[in-house]
Parts: sequence; C-alpha cells; structure tokens
Amino acid sequence: MAVGGDVVNKEPKRTSFILSWFGQALIDAIIHNSGGRLLARLGGMVAARLRSWMLYFDPLVYIDVCGHKLIAPLSHNLPIYQALFPHYDTALPRLCRLVAERRRGCVIVDIGANIGDTAASLVSVPGVSVVSIEGDERYFQLLSANTRNWKNVLAIRAFVAQHSGVVEGQLHRVAGTAGLRSDGQTASIHGENLEDILDRVDVHDAIDIIKIDTDGYDINIIRGALDMIARKKPVIFFEYDQDLFLPHTADGAHIFADMLLIWYRMAVVYQNTGEYLLSFDLGDVRIIEDISLYYAIQTTQPYSDICVFPAEKTDLFERFRDEEFQYFSHFSRLKPQA
Repeated sequence: MAVGGDVVNKEPKRTSFILSWFGQALIDAIIHNSGGRLLARLGGMVAARLRSWMLYFDPLVYIDVCGHKLIAPLSHNLPIYQALFPHYDTALPRLCRLVAERRRGCVIVDIGANIGDTAASLVSVPGVSVVSIEGDERYFQLLSANTRNWKNVLAIRAFVAQHSGVVEGQLHRVAGTAGLRSDGQTASIHGENLEDILDRVDVHDAIDIIKIDTDGYDINIIRGALDMIARKKPVIFFEYDQDLFLPHTADGAHIFADMLLIWYRMAVVYQNTGEYLLSFDLGDVRIIEDISLYYAIQTTQPYSDICVFPAEKTDLFERFRDEEFQYFSHFSRLKPQA
C-alpha cells in the first residue's frame, strides 16, 4: 500500500489520572457484570448509573477489541455492545479473511473509522491492509494513537462527502460515535469525494472492500463514489439506517437500484447486533421493500448492516454466504431431532 499526502498525526488530549482511573473501574464493572447472578447485575447497574454521571468529564479509558487495548472516551458504548451482543461487528473480519485467502491479500477502506476498532479487528488477519478514514477531530486523534504501531494501517483525517466542497451541518458526537446533523447553516466542514481522498494520499491499489459506518451519510458516500466503485468492483459493507439517512436523502432505498445499474447483484444482511438475517438478489424489489418496512415499524429503531457483492464476484458471495450460514447455524437454539 503506497502512502503519501497530508496524513495528520496528533496525540489525544489526556484527562486527569483520577478521572481516568475511576472511569476505567466503572467500565470494567459494567462489562464484567453484564450477565451472571442477580447481585452481579445489580453491581453493573450501579456502575452504569455512576458512569452516566461521569460522562460530563468523559475521561479516556482503555477498552479491549480483539485482544488489543484501545484508548477511548468513557462515553463510548462499544465495550457494552460487545458484552451484550457476542456477534456485534464480527462479520467483517470473517469476510476479510476469506478475501485475503482467495486473493493472497485484501485492501479495505474503512470510512467512519472512529477510534480504530475495525482496524483492531483486522490488523492480525494475514494479508489485510486497512485505510482508516475519520472526519471527527477527537476520534481521529484516538484512531491515530491506537493504530500508530500497526504497519498495515493507514490513518487519514478527512470527511468523506458525496461531492468535494463545503458540507452543510455539524458533526455531533454521542455514545462513542459521530454523525452529520443538518442545522440549516453552512458549516466549516470541508468534504471530499472518496476517490479524491484516495488520490490525495496516493492509495491506488486494488480496493477489495469498502466499509462505511457514518451514522446516516452512508448512502450519499456510495452515490458519490459510484464511478470508482463501478471500475474497481469492491465489496461494499455499509450501515442501512433509515432513521439516520432520511435527513440526508429521501430515496435511500433506491441505492440498491443504483448499484444494480453498475452490475452489483447479491447482498447479505445482518441485524445491527451482528446476527445473520438473510441474503437476497438486488433485483428483488419486494425483498428490499420488506427489509425497509420491517425496520421502519420497529419501536426500538434497529437497523441493518448490508454487504453487497458485484456480479463478477458471485462465487465469493456464494462462498461467504454459505460459510456465514454454517457459522450461525452453530448458535441455533433449534437442534435436529436424533
């Protein structure tokens, strides 16, 4: 992977030792007591309440991601999601491992890289190189600090937009994530089209996977990069959240028809908590309507992660879908009768 361009590298601002120590104790208590006996759960609930009071200071703590210690703000919900949902964010490493085995390498572009948790899940997969792009300043500082010693990870500070230029809105942080919120005013956010960013930092390798998690801006990013996607034919792994993408695009569900026009064909769908849901053909409009309606009527506002494959990689889709089906079958509560 060639590296060049303006790649910023700053240290995250440290918080006081006492606040960080107390915050670490709270997050450890919440994680370790998320299951188990009643007394343990009560202890976890007390720790969670104390954590909510501590969010005003939001000290830095360490969280574990795939055996790597990452620096994160106490407000980051990732360790709680990992404790509650064992399949959360586990599909992408399996996909990258399969691609790397088949191609003897895998280049993945991670848009919305946050603190580097996706990179942490991939850094030990043989043959995988990660281009981590983050637009929020605080999260980029943590991303840079967390990945600085990983030679197969390139961290880039940039806000990926549908078109290069000034983007209206503000980046809002909440619970360890950041997303664009429109407020009717022109903000000083300079957005760049994905291809412009990759050209700027001299990344011209074949791109095998593009992963997007930007809290609602995913559809816009894909549409802005359709020409590049049509040429390079990467697998696209993105967040499909109607509650979040509607403020940015009224016809988000049409993205599947857009991708069908550039010869993308098959998709695998996961619940936002990581469980396999289904696979479908992009030409099946009824399935897309069903998925959109299913999530639209849920009161808890869940969403899905969707992995889309180009027609020329149908064999990869078939292999991945079969392996995912077998993997999740091991967790089925319904066992065949003897």
